[in-house]
Amino acid sequence: MLVKLLLLEPPLPGVPHRDLLLQVLVDHEQPAVQVDWKSPAAAFPRLVQLVQLPEYTLPAVSGLVMSVGGLAEGTGKHSWGALLSQLQSTSSKDTRLRVASTLTHTLGVFQGVDRVIVPIFKTAHLIVTNGCLDDIEEEEMGIAEALLRSAQVELRGCNDVVKLESGASLVAAILQFPFAAVRVPSLQTLLAFLCHKFPRVRRKAAEELYMQVLQMPLPSVCGLCSC
Repeated sequence: MLVKLLLLEPPLPGVPHRDLLLQVLVDHEQPAVQVDWKSPAAAFPRLVQLVQLPEYTLPAVSGLVMSVGGLAEGTGKHSWGALLSQLQSTSSKDTRLRVASTLTHTLGVFQGVDRVIVPIFKTAHLIVTNGCLDDIEEEEMGIAEALLRSAQVELRGCNDVVKLESGASLVAAILQFPFAAVRVPSLQTLLAFLCHKFPRVRRKAAEELYMQVLQMPLPSVCGLCSC
């Protein structure tokens, strides 16, 4: 039905990037064959292309986030694989920053809604640890700061171990940015987790901190100790 609406002549008004939408929704190699939207392997590589368009970034990222953190392993694998491939291979830096900013915005909108927050933590962690924000400059660090602040708000006073573990992984990943504005508060949060009342949270924080230190060059480790 959506394809039929997009193919109407004259074109429907108020539909941004109509041509790209048609490219996403129609298999041009086999136009007579409908895309199997029930198949994650077929659907996600197409839908993820929408993150590069500002008008569609929010709904596209929201849907992908819920899939990444979903219960079905296959769905999560395909959704994350498609998003990572898009961000690493074809997306501009502006797109990658906009996706990260969208995650922060969504954290604020769904504050306290754990079924949304935990998948966002997982998605943000995967984006940071897979190098999608490695080229971020210091003047752009506000996005990472906002992501860290939103995570800290969610984790403060939390008693959900799964959420705490996901949050600890994200906070530890933010340590990799070589700027004190995020490195100091993320380290302070991790150190607080090392004293948490839940043993699983203490262990997770210790493991994540250890892995980050192993990956850091010696000067960065010395700087970390001076924090």
